[in-house]
Amino acid sequence: GEIRERLQAAGIVGREALDVVLAVLVGYAAGPSLTQRVPLAHWFAWCVPWKRCRMQRNFAAALALLLDNGMPEAKAMRVAADCTANHVFRRRADEALRELERGQPLEQAVRAVDPAGEFRWRLGNAAHGHGGFTRTLRGWLEALDARAFQQEQSAAHVLSTSMVVFNGLIVGCVCAGVFRVLTFIIEQGNLW
Repeated sequence: GEIRERLQAAGIVGREALDVVLAVLVGYAAGPSLTQRVPLAHWFAWCVPWKRCRMQRNFAAALALLLDNGMPEAKAMRVAADCTANHVFRRRADEALRELERGQPLEQAVRAVDPAGEFRWRLGNAAHGHGGFTRTLRGWLEALDARAFQQEQSAAHVLSTSMVVFNGLIVGCVCAGVFRVLTFIIEQGNLW
């Protein structure tokens, strides 16, 4: 309060600008605890492909570890869904839990969590393997992590390239405007 009053009294910043700066500061300081309470942030994270890959990786790794240690399937799925820290993923896991309660096997129940079917197929193979879920899924989990990294890097490169092109267009427009003004001044000088 006192800092705001001093800055406003000095005429350094207006009230609206200061409110925006304070809101950004509080949002930054609150960090993950704030984003956990904002449903739009969870939906946005689900829509970003590399974040979704990492959520799926976290879920699959936690589920495999819990199943290998003898936890019941329903409880393991609930805990693994909590490991994603995303409400959208948890809702999908709740659908899978309802399928488990209806008597569906785990491989069929995870259909709600994995619409592509890749995890379902790998989970079915891991159930029939001899090394346990964690060991059997290790390669796929590493592939998910690599895919997420690749997607994130591709998006970063596209964004940075777009910004360079946009900045180039802005500089080109400014240069064209300056030369147009200079040309106009020279033409006016010739008319005198």
